[in-house]
Amino acid sequence: MVVRFMSRQTRPAVEWAVSVIDPKSTDHVLDVGFGGGLSIQRLAERTPDGFLAGIDLSDDMVAAVSKRVAPAIAEGWVELRAGDVLSLPYEDGRFDLASAINTVYVWPDAAGAFRELHRVLKPGGRVFVVFPPLENFRKMPFTREGFSLHEQSELEQWLADAGFQDISVLTDESEGMGSVSLVGTKT
Repeated sequence: MVVRFMSRQTRPAVEWAVSVIDPKSTDHVLDVGFGGGLSIQRLAERTPDGFLAGIDLSDDMVAAVSKRVAPAIAEGWVELRAGDVLSLPYEDGRFDLASAINTVYVWPDAAGAFRELHRVLKPGGRVFVVFPPLENFRKMPFTREGFSLHEQSELEQWLADAGFQDISVLTDESEGMGSVSLVGTKT
């Protein structure tokens, strides 16, 4: 039930984010904090000749989403693990793309997370950090506790400090909360 609720609530942001990320079928992609798994499903649909890894803090989410993508896991091109963005269980330069959709505000150390994402990307790899606009996020009642509400400029600076270049901002102003994506490239 929780997985279905999370997928329904995040659907507009995930659909927009995956269209912006636009992975090639052969890309190696890391999705950090996949929650209800909609991002994993959508990215898996687009990377059948590549590799898709997902990391989430919750063992329960890993188990639930693993059932939904079981054939791809059995074939070996999708891998889901419990893990933390501050200590990714992958070697340097493993991925072409990394995404974090609606998770940056729960990271205890966003600057450290950006350094870790930079480490696992290949040269030329891109990171996509997607989140609701801060002014919209503050209006939600559940954001009062346990969330780090960083200014967009602060996140951009941490991306640059981690070594990302060509940082750009994409916005989705469609119906609902809307989304912002910070995109950075590892050179």
